[in-house]
Amino acid sequence: MQASTVTVIALAAVLAPTIAAAQDLREAAARCGSTTPDLRIIGCTALIEAGGGPKGNLAGAFFNRASAFLQTRKYDRAIQDYDVVVRLSPNWPEAYGNRGLARRGQGQPDLVIEDLTRAIQLGAKMSEYFRARGQEYTNKNDYDRALADFDEAVRLAPTNAPALASRGGIYVLRKEFDRAITDFDAAIRIAPTNATALASRGLASLLVGRFDRSIADYDAVLKLYPGKPDLLYCRGVAKLKAGDRTGGEEDVAAARKLDPSVVAQAEILGVGLP
Repeated sequence: MQASTVTVIALAAVLAPTIAAAQDLREAAARCGSTTPDLRIIGCTALIEAGGGPKGNLAGAFFNRASAFLQTRKYDRAIQDYDVVVRLSPNWPEAYGNRGLARRGQGQPDLVIEDLTRAIQLGAKMSEYFRARGQEYTNKNDYDRALADFDEAVRLAPTNAPALASRGGIYVLRKEFDRAITDFDAAIRIAPTNATALASRGLASLLVGRFDRSIADYDAVLKLYPGKPDLLYCRGVAKLKAGDRTGGEEDVAAARKLDPSVVAQAEILGVGLP
């Protein structure tokens, strides 16, 4: 009996570190799946150092950690981890798509388009991927491709306010102002403080002569971004065209003082003094 007890005690002493390590890995796995980025980074790092954790899912650990870095705008670290994921799992669409989003933060437009296109080719049907690629096409003045991507982004997620606002922006550039305003209206119903939609609807309304509505939109967006020169200038022009000479001149003067180039920038958009 005594010998048996000694054997059990000795065996427990041998197994204790293994049991503790397994418990640590389970805790790390739980953290790696956390919605809190800092906890996710800690947990996933522990799993990576352990070779992927109890199930050996190394690619998954790198993916989750990369997503945490992306969420906290640590784009270099995110890209490094997504690089590992695509080496380990070359057909993982979200790894390419999310790396594309991280590369947007690094200002790498061609690589962004390449990654997002690869994700879409692999079957990713995420509205944000189409919206992000559409934005890159917009920046390249490729409005037809941009519009096609924004259309698909809205089709996949009709309540994606940024996609609606982005598509409305293309319609403004194409001078299809009624269609633009329809998209901005929809975006603002979904997200009343979407600054892009408010400012863009203010611009579209100004360009079609709906001055009171334009002023109201610029009032709203200037509460979010007080003193922004382009917004002040466009509101000033709208006030002048609506007959408010004093208010308009005050806005225009304030905008010019903040940024003397604001007049030339507004003229590119078709906004000029009356």
